[in-house]
Amino acid sequence: MKEYVLVSQGIEIFRTKDKNEAERIQRENNEEWNKYVQKCLDNGDTPADNEVFLYEE
Repeated sequence: MKEYVLVSQGIEIFRTKDKNEAERIQRENNEEWNKYVQKCLDNGDTPADNEVFLYEE
């Protein structure tokens, strides 16, 4: 059975067998990350790369 792994900064942060759950968590986290990046750019700061990537195993 396939597993779906969420990774941020090269570190596994979540694992599930439910693809919809993995995609939802990735989307929600990346929406927050995009807001954070925009806030950093607006303030002249350099954002950390906390984007979440989804891998299928």
